[in-house]
Amino acid sequence: MEVTGAVGTAGRDAKWVLDTTYPVDTSKLSHKDWIRDVAWSPCLSPTVQRVASCSEDRTVLIWTLDMSGVNNDGEKGQQQKEEEEKKDVGSSKNNKKKPMWVPQLLHTFEDPVWRVSWSLTGNILAVSSGDDCVTLWKQTLDGTWMQVSSVLDEQQQPSKSAGGGD
Repeated sequence: MEVTGAVGTAGRDAKWVLDTTYPVDTSKLSHKDWIRDVAWSPCLSPTVQRVASCSEDRTVLIWTLDMSGVNNDGEKGQQQKEEEEKKDVGSSKNNKKKPMWVPQLLHTFEDPVWRVSWSLTGNILAVSSGDDCVTLWKQTLDGTWMQVSSVLDEQQQPSKSAGGGD
């Protein structure tokens, strides 16, 4: 699978491509300006894939694909199909949800966001924004994202005055 960020030919229409057999849901949430970086998370589990994207629109989105109940070929296993058929007696089979890439807003920053990078274990996301700050984010048990640390460029930190001491 491949993930790339791109900009449409009509102005600053931000687009990104996820080369996969699963659709990408951009109906409620997507970037509104140039996408500057995308990063694929190391595998958290065999059934969950995650991509982070950042943009000049000051947002970072976490795109998640939950493939619980789907085997490697994108098809449900025979036993699961039989169990679902038993449950679906008398109901419409068109109501079933298929795996889809779904975005979640990590945070809206004060400046454009230039880079995103996952830790080796895939549970911490580093975000570099236009204010010369790198922030580290971790997902909580309830699914929200929490900033756990930040590093400001040393040149931006307040310096001690040279003549104010003993």
